[in-house]
Amino acid sequence: MHDRGMIKWAPFASVINGNEVLREIDEEKTRIEKPSLSSEQIEYLEYDLIESYNNSNIVEVIFYKQYHIYKIEGIITKIDGVTKKITINNNKTLLFSNILAIIKKNA
Repeated sequence: MHDRGMIKWAPFASVINGNEVLREIDEEKTRIEKPSLSSEQIEYLEYDLIESYNNSNIVEVIFYKQYHIYKIEGIITKIDGVTKKITINNNKTLLFSNILAIIKKNA
């Protein structure tokens, strides 16, 4: 009986970046476009943002970044009206334009 050894694996060697290409395809499938908010939704966000900041409420902020939606939970510690950014837990800064929702955890 003849052993083919490495010959049978030769086709896989031709796909040099096979795993990388598959990872990029999976990444592309999970990408989403940024949802648009109405002016009314933006007003509610602003109201919830200011109220949560003034009351030091724990909130869950849902935000958009680089084709994905993320969540972060904490207390809003700073609102910068000039740069239109908020700071959560003194370490995470978000642009207001990327925020999709603010959910109050305690009232």
